[in-house]
Amino acid sequence: MTQQVDLLDIIDEEVGIELVQLLLLMGFYLQSTEKFSKCWNITGLAIRMAQNMGLQLSPADARRRSLLTVSPTQLESEMRVRVWYGCVLLDREISMSFGRPLMINSGTTDQLTLPAAIDDERLNEEAGGRWNCQPTNCPSLLESYIQTIKLYDILGQVLDREDSKDGGGGAAPGRLPPADRLPMANSDTQSLLDLDTMIMEWRDSLPAHLQYNPSSDRDRPEGALTPESSSPPCDFLAQAKRLHTRFLHVRVLILRPALEHLFQKQRQMQPSSRARSGPVARVQDLMLSDIAAQCVLTADALVRCLDTHIRSHSLVAWWYNIGSGSTLLMGRLCSFNDAVVKRDALAASWELCLQSLSRYITLSSIADKSVYLLQESARRLLPERDQHPPSLAPIPYGEPLPQPRPRTMQTDMACPRPSTLGMQYAPLPAGMVDDCQLQQSVDIFPGGGPVMAAPPMNEGLGQDMWMAGDVSGASYWPFMPFLSQLEALPKGFDMASLE
Repeated sequence: MTQQVDLLDIIDEEVGIELVQLLLLMGFYLQSTEKFSKCWNITGLAIRMAQNMGLQLSPADARRRSLLTVSPTQLESEMRVRVWYGCVLLDREISMSFGRPLMINSGTTDQLTLPAAIDDERLNEEAGGRWNCQPTNCPSLLESYIQTIKLYDILGQVLDREDSKDGGGGAAPGRLPPADRLPMANSDTQSLLDLDTMIMEWRDSLPAHLQYNPSSDRDRPEGALTPESSSPPCDFLAQAKRLHTRFLHVRVLILRPALEHLFQKQRQMQPSSRARSGPVARVQDLMLSDIAAQCVLTADALVRCLDTHIRSHSLVAWWYNIGSGSTLLMGRLCSFNDAVVKRDALAASWELCLQSLSRYITLSSIADKSVYLLQESARRLLPERDQHPPSLAPIPYGEPLPQPRPRTMQTDMACPRPSTLGMQYAPLPAGMVDDCQLQQSVDIFPGGGPVMAAPPMNEGLGQDMWMAGDVSGASYWPFMPFLSQLEALPKGFDMASLE
């Protein structure tokens, strides 16, 4: 498809909405081919064409600017807003993945209404005709798209937050600034908590047919959420799974600054000085540690959710494992309350993340490079005794899988249960599955002892680990590039070149 389109001819001709749709399809396709520059350029062209048509405007505003000559039908009006929000979603997706600036600012779509939750066949094509609605007892296939738009509005605010930090003279990529030079201000903490509240409220407000609980996945019939009136049958469960995966990924991005700050603080403080005096300091330490713990737990849930989908051959964004892997590694380098984040559980989740990525190394150079980068980072940063967690032994593809003993899941972010479909790796052994039940409901002010004063999760991360002359210590942090940067790295690159 991409080879049969002459972009110069497209630019010379009068723009139609179908051309914007074509470019959006090309952009989403190119995102999965590792042709990131082409994806970025195609997306930019689609957005400019859409803006030239006034798709970012309401029909009334577009008519006032002579971008529309007649009032659109219901079908035409809905297609305009659907295509524009397709541009918004792709813009935020590639900005997040490639580290490029947003072309569409978060505030530019505030005045435009969301698409209506109505299926295509119910839209009225008659000029001046009545505007139809979706029956209340029949969920629309478009509801998932609308909820994704709402979720990516939160993502846009996260990306704006990072852009504002970069504009303020942040640290170079891969370098964490000293904690005392770049403290996590109260305003930053409040902004983080506000975003986290927004995304949790988004999850709780999802329609019932789009809510997904990994613990009950295998107990729910595949067609249980499909309305009988739908023709052909629609897979709302698959839509719910994709929304849940995106939710976990965006939440990791929201909470990641707290984890980075905790890592900076603990790496630059002597173990004996980690318990700060004063009630205010202790509350701040507890809050920071709990927020960072939630980031690690969410990354753990995302890895296990992706593993379930990959094993069942579902269509998933496997590259979410790259960011999750770097988050888990940073979590293994931090000290947490053992009742909240368990060291063995993180090690098992880390191993699972690498194995999930390893399934794609023959298909994607990005997967190959990211596995190497994560493994080499762990080798340089983790104490030797923590570098070899219990391995999940590979089994021949297609062989039946041993099943862990039943366990009652207590939270909606607990470890997903393994699929029975054939795969490369066996599920966690039964005992390890029990150990991986991370506590997901963490109070901001837990009743345990001082977290910052707790014994470090990885003993040996004190003076010896962070000696100034040690390239694996103070001068080095596992540089996890964006996907577009991974594309440019040669195969078998030297880690020293990233320091």
